[in-house]
Amino acid sequence: MPEPLASLDPAGKATVLSYNVPEPISYSGRNFVEMPLRPEAFSTVVLPPPTLPTLSAAPQNESTIDPPDDPPVALAAESIRAPQDVIVDGSGPGSSPIRSAPLPLTDRLQSLSRTDVGKAAASGLQTVLYPNIAGQLDFRLMAMRDDDGLDGGTGGIEPVIPMVGVFIGSPGNNASIRGSAAGVSIAVTGTWEADNASSLALTVSVDGGTPGAVQLQSDGGWSTQLTFTKPGVHQIVARITGSGWSSIQKRQVNVQDSATASISVTLDTGDTNPAPVLPTVTLSEPGPDTSFVEPSGVVAVTVAGTTTSGPGTTVTGVTVVDQTTGTSATVAPDGAGQWSTEILLDGVGRHSISITATDGLKRQSAPVTVMARILATQPFRRLKNRLMLVETLNLSSFLGSFGAGRVIKTFSLLPGEETTISLKSWTKSAESRKTGSSIVDSDATEAADSFEDSLSAEQTSKEVQSEAFAYKVGATASATWGWGSASINAEVSGSANSAREEAVKNVSAATRKHSMKASSNRNVTVNTEYTASQETGTEESTARTISNINASRTLNFVFRQMNQEHITLIHLTNVRIALYTEDLALDAEHKPAHVTDPVTGEQVLDIRRNYQEVPLPQLQTLLDTAISPVWHAKVRDAITFALSGIPDYQDELRQVFEWVTPTKDGQPVDGATYVRFPRNLSTDFTDPVSHQVISVPGIVLAYDHIVMRTEGVMVDSVLGQGQGLDDYSRNLQDVAVAERQVAVAERQAQVEREKLARKLVTDRDKAGAEIFAQVFPPPPLAPTSTTTTQRPAGKP
Repeated sequence: MPEPLASLDPAGKATVLSYNVPEPISYSGRNFVEMPLRPEAFSTVVLPPPTLPTLSAAPQNESTIDPPDDPPVALAAESIRAPQDVIVDGSGPGSSPIRSAPLPLTDRLQSLSRTDVGKAAASGLQTVLYPNIAGQLDFRLMAMRDDDGLDGGTGGIEPVIPMVGVFIGSPGNNASIRGSAAGVSIAVTGTWEADNASSLALTVSVDGGTPGAVQLQSDGGWSTQLTFTKPGVHQIVARITGSGWSSIQKRQVNVQDSATASISVTLDTGDTNPAPVLPTVTLSEPGPDTSFVEPSGVVAVTVAGTTTSGPGTTVTGVTVVDQTTGTSATVAPDGAGQWSTEILLDGVGRHSISITATDGLKRQSAPVTVMARILATQPFRRLKNRLMLVETLNLSSFLGSFGAGRVIKTFSLLPGEETTISLKSWTKSAESRKTGSSIVDSDATEAADSFEDSLSAEQTSKEVQSEAFAYKVGATASATWGWGSASINAEVSGSANSAREEAVKNVSAATRKHSMKASSNRNVTVNTEYTASQETGTEESTARTISNINASRTLNFVFRQMNQEHITLIHLTNVRIALYTEDLALDAEHKPAHVTDPVTGEQVLDIRRNYQEVPLPQLQTLLDTAISPVWHAKVRDAITFALSGIPDYQDELRQVFEWVTPTKDGQPVDGATYVRFPRNLSTDFTDPVSHQVISVPGIVLAYDHIVMRTEGVMVDSVLGQGQGLDDYSRNLQDVAVAERQVAVAERQAQVEREKLARKLVTDRDKAGAEIFAQVFPPPPLAPTSTTTTQRPAGKP
């Protein structure tokens, strides 16, 4: 038997309808927060000779490349820039430049022709395609860059973010060393770096002990000597600190970074010699996680560096081993401790290279390990790397208070006067309906353009905005609402929060400006000079006839337009990780390749863009693909720290990630721990004005109250206080009223007598009926007249 449409609750009572069920309107957008890594943090590629023109590092991990001198070619920017899953092409001057797209096109994009794009390019404007909040593909004209297109820059003023970094090169993590019963002494070496930071200081500690200061070398290196007198596993921690001005936080901030290496120390109790000083080995070539291109998969890799030895001995040999294949090479350093050799790496993929030094006393250094990869093909040169947090921001609008707003019309009717009025609403015209549409209460298709324009006006970095538009959109893309940078130094959480707050501020300001502009176009007119003639156009109006039945006072009417308050919430509902790269295609001579612009026909650089976006659980996969292994821990810690301590709308710090370990048969699965956005994370928002409680997913970052005009009209009437009659006329009205009152009283008394008579009959009250007859005797019967006719005599 099917369930009834309506039923009683478990207590047997009827269900009460709720009149406070919210009907939200919600849109989503993406906020990009870049984690500005140094170039060496990304996996690099080394090309065989001949090489490309020299690439020079620019601030914030951007690079420039000199254009080739031979042959001279035009380096014009692309006339149209589209997300990577939108195919741009044009078969004729009047055809659309869009061949296919995963999203529906807006009306204005459908009408865009290849000729229009060419004219815009001739004027120095690039046609940039992007998804709007309505889930449609739209376009915007933006100024082209006036450079060669290879700067990888972000346009405008780059943010100044202080950064520091420290790395331990030797000993390698999990290295094993041996010493005498007295202990063992090793040199700990590494590198340091700093951008926009000063007052730098480096310390090294062992097993949480007192840190010791270490001198920073001008070439970016550092070294210190440590002695271990106890066997077992020891942890070495190097920490660098500094300070600098942050343009994002607009204040001086302290930054720091650390690196950790664990070593296993074995002491020979039978060796009574003093603690030996082990030799050291420092690697200068190849760099960390370098890739080599060779179609055959076999590469002779140069491995070079320097060594030092303890007192009374010298380094006699350096051994280089490919731990992946077992191939090895040995070389003796020169008198200055410098050495260089080649080792043959065989096979496409990763190779782990271990380097150790041996002195004349057969003592071996702690091994230094470096990763290298062999690629079969490399048709590109990497121009840009961006690692980003992709935050999903939702803008949700809920209904608040509803009431009368501005006065739109007042008029008066004299006593006895009658008129016809007409009401015309902004929704009756197709054109005014568009200009009055707002995303807080209207179809986003009509309001998207206005909101996107308002948001674009709030954003300052136009070039990065253009780049973000070109990311892959997919079939369910969200609009781009913001862009910012965070510090890779995990201790500076405020940089990510500042970037996020800037995006939220821009969305809030754009929503308010857009809504206020739409509300001002919501006009309702009341016309008292109504005529029956048909108006031209598509507007419609409603007519009403009203009259003043008062005899001596005017009747005044006040028309007020009704207003609806909307409670808008901006809440963070998801976080993903993205990698954006730009690669320059190379020709057979490894020089920059060019392609023909499909619209203008000019030769432009063949730059291949790729955007990869993964959920938080796949963070490690993305790190393995794009980030150098020595940077994995730093990047992972920086990302999780950026997602910690996020202030909500009450400035309460919230966290938007959690570590999860799956279980099997009630037991945790080893090695299966992963990070994710908290499941079922929600916020109960209490409006401070109306105390209305609204539950939304994620974390509420900001709220606002926006009042919008509606097409509703409330009419109030006010009776005039002035009398329009003299004393005589007013007394005549009083007499007329008194006569009416007497007549009404008589009719009321008659009704009461009839009710009493019916009751006496119903109760069969004979005595009462007799009394009633005496008090209210029936009216006398009217006399009847009888007519007598005289008959003639003799007639019957």
